[in-house]
Amino acid sequence: MWTLFGLGNPGSEYEGTRHNIGYDVLDEAADRYSISFGGGGRHYVSGDGVIGSTPVRLVKPTRYMNRSGLAWRELSQTESLQPENTLIIFDEIHLPLGRMRIRPRGGPGGHNGLASILDAVGHEDVKRIRLGIGGSDENWVDHVLSKFLSDEIEIVNRILKAAVDAIEVVLTEGVENAMNRFNGRTV
Repeated sequence: MWTLFGLGNPGSEYEGTRHNIGYDVLDEAADRYSISFGGGGRHYVSGDGVIGSTPVRLVKPTRYMNRSGLAWRELSQTESLQPENTLIIFDEIHLPLGRMRIRPRGGPGGHNGLASILDAVGHEDVKRIRLGIGGSDENWVDHVLSKFLSDEIEIVNRILKAAVDAIEVVLTEGVENAMNRFNGRTV
């Protein structure tokens, strides 16, 4: 089974914000593959299903972004989580809106949610999909917590669909194939 972590902040005040695009991708995947978020624990909500022919668990940590690793720790106490079968989906302020970057491993690159999960895992060999939310001259905290503008929604909808396509390629054809097909492409 693969575990897909979509990062975001809990609470209705954060819905539709740039920082919650990881949650939004999991919602898109759940809709496409008829997966319901009915499970979970103290630090996450989850839904089990199949993408392609691969069993998956979609996980949304329910603590603030910088405490996302609590979900990994809680799940690892009851499940046999395998970092090599884990994919983390999250926002990237240093990529233009509509672009994604897939990597098989690496550091957190300044992203506190990813840093928290990597700390819980204990190493950096975890696959990830970074989704560009665009940069800004304003305070980056204000920017990531802002909602997408009306003229950005069409691009956001396309990147959500493309991210789910990329997830399926990672699961069925491998991360290298997904990198070759999706990295650097703007939707």
